[in-house]
Amino acid sequence: MKEIKELLSNHRNNNSGKSMKIEFKGVDGFDVYNTSICFELNHETMIAGRVEKRNSEKSETRIFKKVDENKFELLPEFSLSLQDPFITVINKDEIVLGGVQVDWTVPEKPVWRTEFYRLYDDLHAELLFRGPLKMKDIRLLELNNNRILMLTRPQGGEASFGKIGILIRSKISEFEEEEIENAPLLKNNFEEGTWGGANQITQVSDNVVKVIGHIAEKINNKLHYYSISFFVDLMAQKIFNEHIIAERKDFLAGPTKRDDLADVVFTSGINEDSTGKQWLLCGTSDCEEQCIEVIE
Repeated sequence: MKEIKELLSNHRNNNSGKSMKIEFKGVDGFDVYNTSICFELNHETMIAGRVEKRNSEKSETRIFKKVDENKFELLPEFSLSLQDPFITVINKDEIVLGGVQVDWTVPEKPVWRTEFYRLYDDLHAELLFRGPLKMKDIRLLELNNNRILMLTRPQGGEASFGKIGILIRSKISEFEEEEIENAPLLKNNFEEGTWGGANQITQVSDNVVKVIGHIAEKINNKLHYYSISFFVDLMAQKIFNEHIIAERKDFLAGPTKRDDLADVVFTSGINEDSTGKQWLLCGTSDCEEQCIEVIE
């Protein structure tokens, strides 16, 4: 994959679209960020968000109902102890809600893993499976042939700070912890010293999927996260046509959770509105959720 410096240079030669902050009602005193994309439930447009105090990382995933263009209202009856929720749909109408579950038993050494739930119309959530310990950014897509694509994000060894792996199985129940941990890594992955992951996957042809994700690096103890778009050749298991689609300065100014997070955008994914415009949703500086019109 191209280095961040080159990707950023190419991005800054292009125009950025209009950006706006997303407002969440019913959670006074809490931040909402790193949301899912919007999804339909009970004929309403919903979004799941990470909700937490500014001085804490102990989060709840809550669900909000859309009430205006960029305004959402809390549904108080739903809560899961997850960070960074995401949504995918399988079997045409089954909503799968995922997120990162963190064990804070030893506060200085939290342990995390990705969990997947089936979300029902009555807002009941049923656990489907858990990923390996210390793995975030696992994402799923039901392919056109009804098989399930999983993009993983191991760390350590060949994966270094975090690279993307790939598995394809016939159904969700066939994924096992050990094989998720050891999934083959995609070719043309992140450069050494950088890391990233998938946040949203869509299929563009029988053999190609498009990924909206993130790429990151740490410089002088400060984190720098960018939204990235790329394609994956499923047969060759290779990333291609990667490019940054948004950085923090493309969005509106706002608060930051900590000084080292000021230049962070964590990708949620892209929603398309009724006019056909595409809007990229991102958590900004671990405090707010914003969206920006994507012009590619």
